[in-house]
Amino acid sequence: MIRSLLQSCVSGTQIYGNVLWKLHRAVFLGGGRDFKVENNIFVDCDPAIELDGRGLSKAPVWHNMVYKTMKQCLEDVNWRQPPYRTRYPELADLEQYYAKEDGVPPGNILAAHNISAGSELLKITWNANKEMVELRDNLTNADPLFVDPVKGDFRLKNDSPAWQLGFKAIPLEKIGHKSGEN
Repeated sequence: MIRSLLQSCVSGTQIYGNVLWKLHRAVFLGGGRDFKVENNIFVDCDPAIELDGRGLSKAPVWHNMVYKTMKQCLEDVNWRQPPYRTRYPELADLEQYYAKEDGVPPGNILAAHNISAGSELLKITWNANKEMVELRDNLTNADPLFVDPVKGDFRLKNDSPAWQLGFKAIPLEKIGHKSGEN
C-alpha cells in the first residue's frame, strides 16, 4: 500500500477512492490547505489521517517557506489575477495571511464518506486544531462488513452501514497490483 504524504504545506489535493491498510500516517497533511479526503477505506492505520499546522510555526524553516518560497511562487504567476484567481478561488483566502506574518493555518479540509476500521480517523498535532477539518459521514465506530478482511478483501457487503453514509464502491478489481506485473 502507498500512503499519501503531503508535507511542507502542499495544498489543493484530493485523495479519493483508495484502500490504505496497515500504514503509519496513511494520509499525512503536513500544514497545507484545501484538501479533500473522500471515499477511502482505512484499515489498521496509525492514524488514518494526521494533520499538523507547520505553516503557523515561527521556526525560520517554516516561516521562510511560507513567506518567501510559497508567497514568491504565487507572486511570480500573478496569482491575484485570472487565470489563477478564476480557476482557484480558494487562493483569495490566502490574502489575509499574507497581509501579515502570523503564518498560514491549515483550512478548508474535508474528510467525508471514509471508512476507518481499526484506525483512529483523525489525529491533530503541532499547531493544528479540530476546527480546521470538516468531518462528515465517516464510518468509524461500526463494523463496515467487509467481504473477507482476513484475506485483504475489503469490498463491502450489501448491508454495510457505509452505503447509508454515501460511500461509493471502489472498483477494486481495476486497481492495485495484477499478476504478472513487476
